[in-house]
Amino acid sequence: TGTMGGIPRRKCGKKEKRRDAKVEATCRWTQEMRAKTCGRLAGSLLAIAQCTGNVGTADAYELPAIPTEFPPLRPVEVPQVKKETLPNGLRVFLLEDHERGLVNGKMLFLGGIRGEEESKTGISSLASNVQRSGGTKKYPGDQLNELLDSYAAAIELSVGGSTITAQFECLSEDVQQVLPLFGEVLRDPLLPSKELDLFKSQLLSLIMHRDDDPGGIPYRELRRIIYGKKSPYARVPTLQSVGSININDLNAYLNKWERPDSAILGLVGDFNADDMLELLRSEFGDWAPGQGQPQEPSVLPTPKPEGESKGGVIYLVDRPGLNQAYVAMGELGTLLYDPDVHSLDVLNGILNSFGGRLFNEIRTKEALAYSVGAAWSPSLDYPGLFVASGQTKEPARFIRAVQNVLLDCTESEPSVEVLKQAKDTALNGFVFNFADTNLQLARIMSYDFFGVPEDFIYRYRDELEGTTSSDVLQAARRHLHVGDQPIVVVADAHSVRKELESLGMPVQDLRLK
Repeated sequence: TGTMGGIPRRKCGKKEKRRDAKVEATCRWTQEMRAKTCGRLAGSLLAIAQCTGNVGTADAYELPAIPTEFPPLRPVEVPQVKKETLPNGLRVFLLEDHERGLVNGKMLFLGGIRGEEESKTGISSLASNVQRSGGTKKYPGDQLNELLDSYAAAIELSVGGSTITAQFECLSEDVQQVLPLFGEVLRDPLLPSKELDLFKSQLLSLIMHRDDDPGGIPYRELRRIIYGKKSPYARVPTLQSVGSININDLNAYLNKWERPDSAILGLVGDFNADDMLELLRSEFGDWAPGQGQPQEPSVLPTPKPEGESKGGVIYLVDRPGLNQAYVAMGELGTLLYDPDVHSLDVLNGILNSFGGRLFNEIRTKEALAYSVGAAWSPSLDYPGLFVASGQTKEPARFIRAVQNVLLDCTESEPSVEVLKQAKDTALNGFVFNFADTNLQLARIMSYDFFGVPEDFIYRYRDELEGTTSSDVLQAARRHLHVGDQPIVVVADAHSVRKELESLGMPVQDLRLK
């Protein structure tokens, strides 16, 4: 306790300390950049005043021209990460940051949505929610929550397409108390039936109402058309698949995927790496795969996309009374480390945002849509998608206008000015990859987890800087097949069918299941 300006200062609790530490860690980089910018600006103004001999009047001198050339940026400093593999196969990444005041931990497992059996689609989301909310056998749900609250700490689980992610955050002074709780959630979860029933009812309700918003339908159905309805890249939970899931299924899923020899654990924060490694050995060193599991971890399925359409078809979802049409068209995309990925990212910049080709043509000139966009979304371990989409009252004109913009990208090179603007936008954001040590460690872990070279991000930057207009044109020609792209339209079929048929493409009714 103390005083500030004569006002008594409240004793700072753990929640406030954790909040303050997060704010400080987030703002430190921004403050440094502002201080440097203000310092340079003040120096420039002082120099002007000295040169003119007059600091009192604004019209005694002319302001200098806006600079167009700048000195090269200093090289980015790569953080020193301590790496170790425990005897049980758990890979550990430790990054010291003594200015954080916090410790953040993240564990990645293979699994996620692609680890689900088709008949149990939706189990990954249920498993992560029940595992966390149900607590552990030693500390059931409410007790665990109260204990974490007393430390102002957090433990969370989530799932992605290929991964299960478990995370914790606490004050550095409490890590020896919070880390064992994190380990218990992973190794000894309670998984109570009442929690499963609760989350099943919530998920079933979401399934019953997911088509209430027509905006989500085109992208979901486009994925099913391109990847195939049974593909793990496009499957969605159903009433049948979710309704069939029981506690035994959850146990089997977690035992299969949450094991140390298929996981990677990373910690960043205010600690000594050698001391932390000893603590991790004591908490996770004796962890072994679940009973009855094979010696080697399971491998995620990586089927080739087998869409049911050859493209060039308009799939029409009838929503009577809808006064707007929701449109999405696309095709199979690329992996993150495709040789063309930097050129396609430049093309993303050319197509999108204010001043982009799609914005200028579709919104500004044609007034066909308020928002429109198109982008490649490469993935780390399977081909992503290219999708162009928007909302419009005139779907036929909108489709033709988008196709014309995309075709133009395959026929002419971007101008030098347009290319420079798109490259600068991407390059100027590069520094934010290093604004936070937690973010840096997460990227390093993901690269290691999926076998991406650790220096990929630096090579990507170099390739981006060297991208030419010809590179963008050739990449567009290799990856854009406008006439073969399937198109999904959600609209009042009676109102739009004739105009869609005028495009000369087959129009096929698509019934939602």
